[in-house]
Amino acid sequence: MAVIKYDIAPEGDLEIVLERHSTKKVTPNLILPQLLSDSMYHDQIDEDEDKIDCPKVSAGLPPLQTLGTDGDPTEIRMRTSSRHLALASPVFNRMTSGLWKEASLPTSQPGPTLPDAPEIPGLSSVPTITSSWTRSPLVGEVTATGWNAHALVVVLNIIHGRHRDVPRDISLEFFVDVTIIVDYYQCEKAVQLAAELWHNLIYKALMRYGNAAIMWLYISWVFSWPQVFSEMVRVIVKQGVGLEMVDIKDLPVGELLAKLDTKRQESIKGILKSFDDLIEYLKGGNDDTGCAARCRFMKLGVLVSEQVKMKGFQPPLEHNTNNVLFTGYSIMSIMEMMENFPRAEFYDIDLQGQAAYPLHRCRTTAQLQPTIDRILSSIDQINITEYQR
Repeated sequence: MAVIKYDIAPEGDLEIVLERHSTKKVTPNLILPQLLSDSMYHDQIDEDEDKIDCPKVSAGLPPLQTLGTDGDPTEIRMRTSSRHLALASPVFNRMTSGLWKEASLPTSQPGPTLPDAPEIPGLSSVPTITSSWTRSPLVGEVTATGWNAHALVVVLNIIHGRHRDVPRDISLEFFVDVTIIVDYYQCEKAVQLAAELWHNLIYKALMRYGNAAIMWLYISWVFSWPQVFSEMVRVIVKQGVGLEMVDIKDLPVGELLAKLDTKRQESIKGILKSFDDLIEYLKGGNDDTGCAARCRFMKLGVLVSEQVKMKGFQPPLEHNTNNVLFTGYSIMSIMEMMENFPRAEFYDIDLQGQAAYPLHRCRTTAQLQPTIDRILSSIDQINITEYQR
């Protein structure tokens, strides 16, 4: 096994051992359907093509892919200060509890067994005693698995005040690699300043749903940025097409996306119910638009015809269907489809039997607009405080 030793704190008392580095995949894989159409849009899908991995970032480690023989894993051992880690991270604080009082023990003595740390995936539950270094004695080591090695070095540099070693120009993918580590060790306060710097440098408002929207949602949630969070929520809820169309890989955002997708489903169901209610309203001889009966008949014909088409989609698009998840449908695509329904158009006839101008032209779904506006407003009002832990 190839071993890299890297000093964050040369006189530190704790070694972090990173195994199987950079094996976590943080970029989601999305399938994005085309807009609804008579051609059954579900047969037309594209993978999201957001560019989120440039520029490449190195934190000062040697080229990791060149170390070791083919198939031989690389282990990275980082010397750190347990005091710095404990002050920045409650997770490290629990894990290193009791280490300081043992620091004065002779290295020839194994020392007492350290107290159990909480069960945390990716980290050894009990630090092991080691005396492999001849400088100030190492009291213990903890093991981490899968983190991006350069991202972990950046987080540790920030915690230890080595700000000159923190990169300024990073990619969105690297930002997420850092954020996952920050979230796991609960050290967002210590990294907040650097995160805000990166945000100011690389964030651009997003108008469409894709990988970047989900990644920024996670970053803004971890660092408690209400404006960015709300912007990403609006994009994801209005343009998202269901959890089955998203593979989040190792990005720990599944629970948050599930809550937002529930909002998408409820919103679609509300729009479709109002659509069906409008048809029943017109069937009853009602129309509050002030138009002639002729207009009502034409609108009703259009709406019933479109309702039949929607029920023929796969899966069917109706509010009382068993497909309660509405997989493959977004709020915005349904709204655009309804906006493109044929309009009720005709000329009135004057007393001489001639067409009277102007042309009478009614949007068939105009009476749904108050419901749609109310639903969109409720999405715009989603606040980060509703989703914080």
